[in-house]
Amino acid sequence: DNVVGCVALHEYPEESTAEVACLYVKQAHEGRGYGRDLVLHAESIAKRRGIPCVFALSNRAADFFTGKMHYAPAGMDALPRRRRDQYEASGRDSLVFSKTF
Repeated sequence: DNVVGCVALHEYPEESTAEVACLYVKQAHEGRGYGRDLVLHAESIAKRRGIPCVFALSNRAADFFTGKMHYAPAGMDALPRRRRDQYEASGRDSLVFSKTF
């Protein structure tokens, strides 16, 4: 009955992509597969909605996305224009990862 994690899916249907965002798992529950399950759930929503590609921005979870979730490192061109503008304005230095179904 306790929330131990969350994830969001931000859709960009005009560019046939979506962002797997806001992934978080409480530290006490890490290593139990909750992060994997959350990302798989977000991906399944994207697939059901006919979105063929997802992307994620992260620094701390880079190994998770590439190693466990089979995302590939990507460049800024993988981001939809609106999201790229937000990223550039934020000053973040996150890495970009993408996955095509």
